Parts: sequence; C-alpha cells; structure tokens
Amino acid sequence: MIVSSSTAAAPRSALQRSGGFPDGITHGEDKVGWGRLALQGDVVWSPRIGAVWDRSAENRSDGAAGPAPAPAFRDFLRSALLNTELPDRMRRNLRTAIAVEEARLAGDIRLYDHETPFRYAARSPVPEPI
Repeated sequence: MIVSSSTAAAPRSALQRSGGFPDGITHGEDKVGWGRLALQGDVVWSPRIGAVWDRSAENRSDGAAGPAPAPAFRDFLRSALLNTELPDRMRRNLRTAIAVEEARLAGDIRLYDHETPFRYAARSPVPEPI
C-alpha cells in the first residue's frame, strides 16, 4: 500500500473534492480514497517513521482470517486510466498498479514490499476497463 491511513493526512477540503472514501466497500476503500486524492495533484511523502505495524495482530486484513481480496481498488485504477488528460508517467504508474492488483487478486502476492512495483511494471497489457 502506497499510503497508510494510520499515518496520512490531507486537508478536509481536498478529501471532499476527491469524493473521499467510498461507502459500501469493506475491503480496499482506503486505497480507493487515497487514490482519488492522489489524482488531484502532487503527493508529499516523508521517510520519517510515523507508525509501527504490528504484524502479529490477529485482526489484520491481510491475514489468513481476513477478508478475501476485493477488486475495488483494481476497478478504481482501471477507471482512473480512462482519464485521457493524465500525464504519461501517471498512466504508466496506473498500469503497474493494475498489474500488482491483478496479481494480488489472483493470489500470486499477499504482501507488498519495496520491489513489488518493479516486478510487475513490465506486465503492462491491461485488460479493458470495466
């Protein structure tokens, strides 16, 4: 996940303009919400550690007991790719993110690491948006 809701911040007005986090989605709504926000413009990132992720927690959504992978974020990425005014760099990044999400939905990956985007960047043939 490119951003963690536990450590992210955004002006309320920007979240409102983006449409915020979708209702009715129980898995992936945070990715969709932050993705909507990122499509509005530049995102600032800091390497400062702002949270600690407890991988031993029993209620993790990526654990064996967590919900099955849902296509909400992949579907959001596909719809974002339809915007013909996006810069080429963003279009390439969207295609990479779609490839990663397709692999996650297929069960090929469960957790992301720093190399995940590089492994899937070459898998650009993206199915037609739904």
